[in-house]
Amino acid sequence: MSYYYISSGVSSGSLTLSGDSAHVYAGGGVTAAALENGGRLYLYSGGRVGEISVSSGGSGFVSGNVSKGRVSSGGRLIIYSGGILSSGVVSSGGHLYFNTTSLRKNTVKNGGTLVICGECSALDSITVSGVIRLAALRSGTLDMNGKTITLSLSNASKAYMIDKLDSITEAKYTVSAASTLQSGTYVLAKNAASFSGNITIKSGTLNGKLGLDGKLTLGSSVYDLNLTDNNLELVITNKSGTASAVAEYTPGTWSTDWAQASAYAKANDKLILAVYGDPTMCPYAGYMYSQLFASAEFKKFAEENLVLLLDTAVPGKSYSGSPAVYLVKNDGSSVASRSGFGSSGYVEKYMSWLKVHTGKFSGIIKEANGSLTTLSSSLKNAVAGIRETLHVGKGGSAGILSAYGCNSCSYSQGVAMVCGGTVSSANISSGGVLRVLEGIVSNANISSAGAAHVSGGKVNDARISSGSFYVY
Repeated sequence: MSYYYISSGVSSGSLTLSGDSAHVYAGGGVTAAALENGGRLYLYSGGRVGEISVSSGGSGFVSGNVSKGRVSSGGRLIIYSGGILSSGVVSSGGHLYFNTTSLRKNTVKNGGTLVICGECSALDSITVSGVIRLAALRSGTLDMNGKTITLSLSNASKAYMIDKLDSITEAKYTVSAASTLQSGTYVLAKNAASFSGNITIKSGTLNGKLGLDGKLTLGSSVYDLNLTDNNLELVITNKSGTASAVAEYTPGTWSTDWAQASAYAKANDKLILAVYGDPTMCPYAGYMYSQLFASAEFKKFAEENLVLLLDTAVPGKSYSGSPAVYLVKNDGSSVASRSGFGSSGYVEKYMSWLKVHTGKFSGIIKEANGSLTTLSSSLKNAVAGIRETLHVGKGGSAGILSAYGCNSCSYSQGVAMVCGGTVSSANISSGGVLRVLEGIVSNANISSAGAAHVSGGKVNDARISSGSFYVY
């Protein structure tokens, strides 16, 4: 890792920070900075950057002046009190934060998230096709000072676009609704009990004002504005009067629409990975975003095997912990969950967890003191030192376990699980446990309070001294 320090009177050209850090102090300047793969830029009061581009695990922390900022998938850019971002664009998977400061010209594209922390005010209008979130823990409020928030609807934006409209004051609202929009209900905002004004609807060259419980016809579309369970909803009915299907989910992207995620998961036999946690509020969530979600391994695996759902409620479920991760089926029923993340070693741990629970794991996982590593199907020269849990996944083989048996591997207090794999020999003692689920163990030695549990699997030869053997 390299460190760059740019002080007063020093000007730098372009910087690309991939795993590196740069500190720009008062009087210092950078023409352009690209932050990715853990790269970080700290811009202090009085420092200047012409343009910042943040993606794939990069992070920018701004208390100085930035002319242009672009945040894309896996990136986060935080503007603190006194910091200035003259023009900001956040796109799919990116997060742009404002913490007790002023907002200028900002565009939130589909899949992007703008987060308001503390008391913020707007000096310019905001265009949104993604999501505006007002952080609960930081009591986020936004005074629009009479400026306009334009909500650009798309067929993929039937989930909420503003999560706490009641925390936004002095705002004018415009909805940009293309004539090609599908019929259906679009949730403009949640927590909107205080809304009592009008919104302007624009569709091509047509426009009109619409109040609560009102009806507006523009061209071949009819618009109804309702307040349902404190959600501000716009119902669009096209000439046909029938609702079209929910827009299809794009693999590898983050959805904020449960109906969209559920429909795609059902049609393609995939699990949904629901993630909760604010990386600006929780450092552990920050590690998850910058390390796991930004990794090439996760992106490839998610695109092929998962439907990604970000900060969106799963029907009938609540979450706890930060970050919190849930694997659920398309009907919302649980498959597995876990919470927390660390500064190192957790990418492999989470990837192995995902592979096991999605049935895509075909090797061996070892977990040693909290560090998870994926191994090949052979245990040669790899097993010594295992202390906690060994899983032989479906199709995996632990054919020479006898040479590195559980005792010699300090496995007396651990658990070995065989799921569809093959173990030639296993030694279980002193509280160790062997669980066989549709796997095969050719030779099992059970002693000293060890235990073997077999359910749907097969054990060819077992010797039991003072242990237990259970067949279900």
